[in-house]
Amino acid sequence: MSPNDADALAPFYRAHNPRNVFSPWMLEHPFIAIVEGNEIVSAAGVLALSRKVGWALIGNFLTRPDRRGRGLARRVGETLLAALATMGIRHAALATTEENLAARRVYARLGFSLAERWVEFDLSGIKILN
Repeated sequence: MSPNDADALAPFYRAHNPRNVFSPWMLEHPFIAIVEGNEIVSAAGVLALSRKVGWALIGNFLTRPDRRGRGLARRVGETLLAALATMGIRHAALATTEENLAARRVYARLGFSLAERWVEFDLSGIKILN
């Protein structure tokens, strides 16, 4: 995908995972999508990249619900990791939630293993005092 594809990717993420954060600047780094019948059905990309240390944070894995179970996320992940390897990137990391079992299975098939656990806090309920 390229920066020209932002107008197709943004609605894909909004429609199938509104909590997902997608921004056009992400297309400055490798971003892979599978398109069927002129529609994006699966995608993922780089969220942060350091060529100097050979490290990438990848994410935004999403497969359209009616296309899941066909190995599309795995194909996207394999292609993304291969693209990073050709750039000299030697380490990739990602984050997911413990309850996202389907994603965890895909990531394990791609060769990822648990590196750490962390706690997240939703700040949207915080009242700001003046």
